[in-house]
Amino acid sequence: MKNLITSENHHRIVLMLYRCSKIFLFALMMTGAIQSWSQGVTLTGQIRNAFTHQAIPDVTVTLMRADSTVIQDSLMAMMLDGYTIWVKRDMPRVPQKLIVRVTHPEFETTYLPYHLKNFGRNRQIDLPVILMERKMMKEVTLDEVVIRPTKIKMVQRGDTIIYDATAFNLPQGSMLDDLVRELPGAELKSNGEIFVNGKKVDYLMLNSREFFRGNNQVMLRNLPYYTVKDIKVYNRTTDLSAFLGREVEDKEYVMDVQLKKVYRQGYLGNAEVDYGTHDRYMGRAFALRFTDNSRLTLYGGANNTNDTSRPVNDGQWGNALDVNGEKKQNMIGCEYFWECPDRTFSNGLKTLVEDTRMETETRTTSQSFLADSGTSFSRSQSISDTKGTKVSIFDYWQITKKWWVSGDVSFDHNSRHGNTSSDYVSSITDIMLSDTLSSRSSQQYREGHNNEVVVRTDAIRKLAWGDEVTFEARYKHSSAEHELYGKNVTSLKQQPPHIDYRHEYEKAEQKEDYYSLKAKYTVPFLKGPAVSFTYNPTHRRLADSDNIFRLDLLEDWSISANRPLCLLPSMADMMSSCIDLDNTYNYKDVATNHVLTLNINQHKSTEKGTKRNMEFTFPLTFTHERMEYTRGRIDTVGLRNYTVLNPKLRYESTWKDGMHTFRASTSWLTSAVQFLQLMPFRDDRNPLMVQESNPNLKQSWIYSIEASLAMHLQSSCQMLSFGMSSNIYGNQIANGFTFNPNTGIYTYKPENVNGNWDMKGDANYSISFGKEQCFKFENRVSACFLHSVDIASVEGSTQAMQSKVNTTMVDDRTSFAFSNRELRIEAFGSLALRHTISVFDMFESINAIDFNYGMNARYTVPVLKLTAETDITMYSRRGYGGSEFNTDDLIWNATLSRSFMKGRLVVYAGAIDILRNRRSTQYAVNAQGRVITWQRSMPSYAMLRAQWHFNYNPKKK
Repeated sequence: MKNLITSENHHRIVLMLYRCSKIFLFALMMTGAIQSWSQGVTLTGQIRNAFTHQAIPDVTVTLMRADSTVIQDSLMAMMLDGYTIWVKRDMPRVPQKLIVRVTHPEFETTYLPYHLKNFGRNRQIDLPVILMERKMMKEVTLDEVVIRPTKIKMVQRGDTIIYDATAFNLPQGSMLDDLVRELPGAELKSNGEIFVNGKKVDYLMLNSREFFRGNNQVMLRNLPYYTVKDIKVYNRTTDLSAFLGREVEDKEYVMDVQLKKVYRQGYLGNAEVDYGTHDRYMGRAFALRFTDNSRLTLYGGANNTNDTSRPVNDGQWGNALDVNGEKKQNMIGCEYFWECPDRTFSNGLKTLVEDTRMETETRTTSQSFLADSGTSFSRSQSISDTKGTKVSIFDYWQITKKWWVSGDVSFDHNSRHGNTSSDYVSSITDIMLSDTLSSRSSQQYREGHNNEVVVRTDAIRKLAWGDEVTFEARYKHSSAEHELYGKNVTSLKQQPPHIDYRHEYEKAEQKEDYYSLKAKYTVPFLKGPAVSFTYNPTHRRLADSDNIFRLDLLEDWSISANRPLCLLPSMADMMSSCIDLDNTYNYKDVATNHVLTLNINQHKSTEKGTKRNMEFTFPLTFTHERMEYTRGRIDTVGLRNYTVLNPKLRYESTWKDGMHTFRASTSWLTSAVQFLQLMPFRDDRNPLMVQESNPNLKQSWIYSIEASLAMHLQSSCQMLSFGMSSNIYGNQIANGFTFNPNTGIYTYKPENVNGNWDMKGDANYSISFGKEQCFKFENRVSACFLHSVDIASVEGSTQAMQSKVNTTMVDDRTSFAFSNRELRIEAFGSLALRHTISVFDMFESINAIDFNYGMNARYTVPVLKLTAETDITMYSRRGYGGSEFNTDDLIWNATLSRSFMKGRLVVYAGAIDILRNRRSTQYAVNAQGRVITWQRSMPSYAMLRAQWHFNYNPKKK
């Protein structure tokens, strides 16, 4: 194989980088030594309750010398992630003995003596934790006082948005997801992703702790709304950054759900039973046992409603995650989390078992743009019925003492089996396929499983003089097996007509082992940047085999014999005589990477509160790869060495106490071609869609730039943000094709193309106003321009031709809502414009419009305690070139609910898609063609539901 960089040059580059890095680091260390005494040091410490080890608010901290003279009174103290933190900035770097005094009206005054010395390059020194004992309080009887505050739904404190959950009026039985949907500036996607002011929330937390990290749905759908005190959204300093005293990782954008004090210890849960028309059912239960330092969660459910959590939502429907196909799911899961009172050790265990059955039906109509300005058409239909089981176990731990040590172990098992049948026809005359060129029908049964085990651990130490060392190790083992039984009949309209019948059996296996070690040394200079150098060697071994047998080549296994689909010959020699050598392959790929990374990170703060952060990352990867490859008559060994560069520059600035934030970044990402794509092969298992390799593929690259600005305006209830991004793609791998107009056969071959680029922008505005912020207006607008380049040709033409397509899309979504104690009503609408043209006039321009508008409302009759909810939305499409695609669908959902037993029991009666108009159609266009896809959706149904909530909170002594 052709080497991208020769071995000799490879060693020269490594030697040169090694020498340069030594000189560079020596110079930086000398600079740091000169500057080490030119800047003050920051002193920090924690204050906790001596009995509960919890934070103590409203403390007064005084810093004194050993002779009790005051250096500074009333030091800055704050509550942060369950801690009380005090901070003294710009302390002179002079050895001295100090005393820290902490006072609080309800606690005994506490003193901490400390000898300040050994500064090194430390920018921050963490003093020991101060434990305070509570005073013996006398009982005092006060006169009754009635306070009726005006509740504000949202306030801004620095860069933190605080939503008062008690200011929102929701029906009995509402969960956290109902509350999040009503937060000003917040958007909740159907898959559980949350956006605030246009920015995606990284993690959803409970009482400043992780809760099912990566699976927001567990808390969103099961935590009762009435237990929530407030919700905070902020950029959270990671635990590792707090441990090292500087920003070593990007801050996490989190939504922190704070429970009311009475619900911070005890039990809570809910259970739900639903049954409706068309035999729709749902049952689920959730239980949570929690204290200040532990949490046990159990949950489970069974349903055949695609797990739609509410009959009434914000009017959105048609998302593939919740309405396409019909899904039956049984699941049970649990999580246990525990940490010691001083939070220096924590451990968590998560398990999940799922059993799923999915029935889907898909119909696709597509049009391909050809090089001779012609088009080809095709239609396909597939029906599948699959069953799967998933088992997942994940254990993680963290120790934060002298060393930061963390790690995790995970195990995942997936098994599945099912039937699929499909039909395909093509034509070159018209989209109605009146003149069929080729056709194919297929029937398949597939079963298989895969397992994966991952072990990871890392250790970080802040040295006495301020430098940092990091070590990390990772191991992964995965294996997968599957068997496929298939019958395929392909018809080609040619002279004479040809029928290709294949009765196949496929057995495939794959195994992978991955090892990774990492060592990093960081020098955080006092006035200069923090500079780190990382060496990360990795080793991967991948073995893959795919054996295909043509049973139809055996005697008595022809099309007329009509053998059962999953029947196999009984004799081993019969199996060996019908192996499909051209499509059977076996390979072993061994790759060793040496990753060298230079990272420079500079933080600056001004007296006016402006913070700036600039980071430059320069990873350089050297790869040696060896592949043993066998396919048909090919038995070869391939070797290659290549180098990959991925530099990135990032800038962030915040000012006005965090009210305004600007971010910008640019990166250059290069990636090598998969070695398998360079190996010679021709896969014709599907005679109508032949796949070929291309040994001349080159490295591809992407240049990206993006920027965003988020502002909280003078009114604390207004949020405005802007964002833009652009990508330029070089040597992008496109799956070019050649079409044979006589047989209808497509031959696909990957090619490098240039000229692809895109540009995107968005703006978001949200405002709440009126008495108790009863009015909310939101607008989200986005636009993008895509320049797509692809390759297509017609068999017999002299050369392939590039297809260039320009697409402009604009999407605007607006909503206006009013809410008070009993009534909430919202009007909303969206408009999506698409303009697609061909640079070479290969097809007529497409001007399509998708728009929807509607209303949703909720009203509670106080006397009857009866809540009615409804939403009605018109979904319209125009400009899709055919009446069957230019549709108007009016969707109406409604529900009635009433609470009993002081809200513990809620009974619902609801109906989904009362007018029976719901459908799921998706439209896509690129440089190769356009595709319209229809998928079977959940039918309309009505359902009765009973939901029971419970909570138990022990009385405090």
